Amino acid sequence: MLWKPCPQPIRGLAAVVFSFVGVAAAQAGPIEVAVNGQPVEFKGVGPRTVRGRVLIPLRGILESLGARVKYNASKKRISATDGQTNVILTLGQRLATVNNEEFILDVPATLIDGTAMVPLRFIGETFGAKVEWNEATRHIEVSNQASGSP
Repeated sequence: MLWKPCPQPIRGLAAVVFSFVGVAAAQAGPIEVAVNGQPVEFKGVGPRTVRGRVLIPLRGILESLGARVKYNASKKRISATDGQTNVILTLGQRLATVNNEEFILDVPATLIDGTAMVPLRFIGETFGAKVEWNEATRHIEVSNQASGSP
């Protein structure tokens, strides 16, 4: 069977659908993150939504929460500690370890444009922070409860 072009109404409908998708994506805008009221500036790759979860660059938020971060590129392993909490994530795997206890993540840590990205809510709450997402403004507030911030 030879390929036949689609009738005009179907092509027109496809153009309308793709136009709406493009407009929605453009209106969505960037995700903004603040830790204890202070905006976090991301150099290079910023926060991204992956399957309904926000991934953020590894170091920015974790270090803001007082954690020391190490990345082993050959093993694709991320480890972070604040002295009380120890977290291990492996890029591309949904299994995370917190103080030797295993957890399954909705979305694994991943590499995006050469930057290690981690699930914000999981990491933030693991280190004792409160994470709030405002869908309308695409703003995330991370409050480190230990600091006494709101």
